[in-house]
Amino acid sequence: MMATKPFFIGIDRAYAIIKKMFKTKYKPSGFTIVELLVVIVVIGILAAITIVSYTGINTRSIISLLQSDLSSNSRLLKMYSVEYGAFPSALDGNNCPSLPNADIKYCLKKSSDAVLAYGGSGQYFILRESKNGQVYQISEGGNIATQTAALDAPMATANTVTLIGSTTAVLGSNVISTGGSAITSLGICWGTTPAPTSNCQTDLPGGLSALPTPTIAAGNLPYSVMVSPDGKSVYATNGNTTTMSLYSRDIVTGALTAMAPATVAVSYPTAVVFAPDGTSVYVLNYSVSAGTISMFSRNISTGALTPLGTPTITTGTSAYGLDISSDGKSVYVNSRGTSNIYMYSRNLGTGALAALGTPTIGSGASAYGVSVSPDGTSVYSTNTNSNLVTMYSRNTSTGALTALATPTISTGAGSNPQGLVVSSDSKSLYTSNYLNGTVSMFSRNTSTGQLTALATPTIVSFSAPNSISISVDGTSVYVANLNSRITMYSRNTTTGALTALASTSVPTSDASYAVAVSPDGNSVYSANGGAANNISMFSRNTGFGAFTQSRTGLPANTTIYYRSFVTNASGTSYSADSTFTTLP
Repeated sequence: MMATKPFFIGIDRAYAIIKKMFKTKYKPSGFTIVELLVVIVVIGILAAITIVSYTGINTRSIISLLQSDLSSNSRLLKMYSVEYGAFPSALDGNNCPSLPNADIKYCLKKSSDAVLAYGGSGQYFILRESKNGQVYQISEGGNIATQTAALDAPMATANTVTLIGSTTAVLGSNVISTGGSAITSLGICWGTTPAPTSNCQTDLPGGLSALPTPTIAAGNLPYSVMVSPDGKSVYATNGNTTTMSLYSRDIVTGALTAMAPATVAVSYPTAVVFAPDGTSVYVLNYSVSAGTISMFSRNISTGALTPLGTPTITTGTSAYGLDISSDGKSVYVNSRGTSNIYMYSRNLGTGALAALGTPTIGSGASAYGVSVSPDGTSVYSTNTNSNLVTMYSRNTSTGALTALATPTISTGAGSNPQGLVVSSDSKSLYTSNYLNGTVSMFSRNTSTGQLTALATPTIVSFSAPNSISISVDGTSVYVANLNSRITMYSRNTTTGALTALASTSVPTSDASYAVAVSPDGNSVYSANGGAANNISMFSRNTGFGAFTQSRTGLPANTTIYYRSFVTNASGTSYSADSTFTTLP
């Protein structure tokens, strides 16, 4: 008490001085400097107390708002998961789910001036909201936790080990938090002592792992495979038959199940595409004398197909290339037999196709693949024997094509280009070059559509690359190789350059003729011909959720410690150790 007495004496003195200031007239003697200083100090103390009190109230208010937002948004995400079987894997600019299904009923809300960061895939999500230095997050488990910074190190667990042998095993991990920014690398380390830092295999997001049931039967020579825009259906064309195989897709696991009926009638089909809204399907039927396109309406609930009233329309002979524009207004076929691209307008109501007034445009000798840029302004064709890509501008009103002033570009060292794909940001184009096992890489001028070879114009693939596909997020490229493999690449979204993953490829059950990535980015499928005649099914490591890595060279009959690591812009985090014992 004695220590505080002078302070209260000072308060009393200050009050007396202030009272004197307001109740007495000015006198020449005035106030002493000490008296004025006391008043100033007391006013400062009172102001500081007020500011601190206000700051505390304001901080508590912000925390309460963040926690309320997270709780409400968590409920919305779980309702979305109930309806669609998985949490959103992407949000649009308005924080509404965009993949695997766009739905504005579940748009996430945030407080004014707050920042949301979301990562989700399958059965997992993490949502983070920050404002004025306060950061909170919630995951699928429902617990709200504070964070020390808006960008934190990611988190992972080491949770599974399968196929244990005396010197081999498949190690598993699960990335449960991205830390609010993109994962740049991840992997697993093992050793014979705790907290191993050696025997680490680093990988980039985009790696593939075979599903527990890795294949499903198809017809004779499945030549192409495609996933519906809603991710619920997968169709595979059987090139040596008059059927196309139909599958329903589990949007959580990616597993396929044959539909009933399991096929639909077509005629030696080589390619299939979906309308962007998923309501129509088009199948290219190969013929050396009279090619056709089969046209179907699709039941978006069941995936079942029904032929249109006029079920087919004629097209060019010996045709392999088929694509549809992102606005759903145009369909294009590249005919090897006639060296033309056939152009069709599409009725957005019925799905029926009609040839344009000028129905074709020359595509050059040995025409093969065709691809429409996602921005809808360009179309590209591969010419196998001449090692060229032919370039066209597209009239977005009529769908008509016009060759660019410089109409072709060489695939350089790439020999016999067949498949081609344009990246989802429309900034890059890639071709799979069949004869010398390479991929040619081009940058694309988004104003003119003109292509330019990258400084390093090609990258090695495995033998006989026949088809090429890219993930919707633009970070991964996959090539189907006829030597029964899928080659995997990471894509630099700034430069377009490709880098082979540490695990450069995954095996398929037989010759891989085509590869497709699901719109949610969680699954990849390979159409396998040869003796297998099936579809290989893979889960894709998106940088969030589960991934696996195979290990060889383990010591027999030994306790193995392993842990996973994951890196983002903030740093690297390691999981806790897990253990298993190899067989004798």
